[in-house]
Amino acid sequence: MLNTYLALTEGKGVYEKYISVVGEVKEPMTLKVPLGMRFDDIIKLAGGTTVKDFALLSGGAMTGRLADE
Repeated sequence: MLNTYLALTEGKGVYEKYISVVGEVKEPMTLKVPLGMRFDDIIKLAGGTTVKDFALLSGGAMTGRLADE
């Protein structure tokens, strides 16, 4: 919604987005990242995982999909 608002009212392009990194990471957080940033780089910013075998859910708990790393 924020990106749509900024694009329509201020003519700003969309180059970044907010993403929440939660679950089995050392430091759960919300980050503003550039579009196209890799999941493994985002996980590293959150301190890495606390488990060896994990899955990535992209899009939220209700409508999200399993994502490739």
